Amino acid sequence: MIIIKFESSNLNHLLIINFKMYYGIINKIVMFPDFLYASFWGFIGTFPLVIGSILGYYFNISKKLLASFTIFSAGILSSAVCFEILFEAYSYGGLAPTVYGFLIGAFTFTIFDIIINHLNITNKKREFSSKKKNYISNHGVFFSKGILGSLRDALINVYIHKSKKEYNRYQVESLTIMTGVILDGIPEAIAIGLLVIIGGPISLALVISILIVNLFESLSGSTNMKLGGWNNKSIIFIWSFVTVLATLSATLSFIIFSNTDQYILAMALGIAAGALISLIADVMLPEAFKETHELTGLLMGLGFLTSFILSHLKFH
Repeated sequence: MIIIKFESSNLNHLLIINFKMYYGIINKIVMFPDFLYASFWGFIGTFPLVIGSILGYYFNISKKLLASFTIFSAGILSSAVCFEILFEAYSYGGLAPTVYGFLIGAFTFTIFDIIINHLNITNKKREFSSKKKNYISNHGVFFSKGILGSLRDALINVYIHKSKKEYNRYQVESLTIMTGVILDGIPEAIAIGLLVIIGGPISLALVISILIVNLFESLSGSTNMKLGGWNNKSIIFIWSFVTVLATLSATLSFIIFSNTDQYILAMALGIAAGALISLIADVMLPEAFKETHELTGLLMGLGFLTSFILSHLKFH
């Protein structure tokens, strides 16, 4: 039997592993610095990105089930923003830095969303032989309008070019989801690092919320990437890179912010909250609503309630 116990101190965390073996009990004490403790929890929260990418590529998951997961995740994220991230930001630095950070996060995500949404119109002024139709194709197209949000429900003018490969709708959606994961995943990892800095217990609501949401986001993103023509190695590599990036962010957040001003900490958490809300409104809800319809409110409410319940539990 192996028992793992974490004990916190000002200088380090002790990982005490008791090995109960046939010949008796061997106690081994391993000491490691706090920044590795932050790395551990950052990895736990973001490793599901890799798991979700593998599941999304090798298994055919129905659109309705995937949409249900997405809506449930949106509820969890909304609750985490309210009861975890914004609350902690306000507690650290007050109202002003929290608001400034929130606006920065929301604007930043929106700008990246717009850029990715218009990937297919950068070369639309080139001369070519084309036919203009009200049609959406699953292969190389030039979009005359964005495809995210409510625009996805409208007929849009596209230029079809079989002779030139361009980003298709699934690739654009997957890139948008990846942008959201990076924009909110890094500040979320920073939030985990901040909890280690203040020496408090790790919030189950925050860690589990990040874990569940990352699983479903990578599941949806890898599915779209597969439909867009990406191979399995590329998909797994990209999501693994995002996992490593987020884990390093948790580590660096502890190293950089451990001696920084509390207002900067509050702004960093506010950025996470703003990016999350924009991700929910611009990407997660519009696409999933087409499949869940009247169940959207119920599924999102269940996710919100789940995160609220978890916010009252602590891991010591």
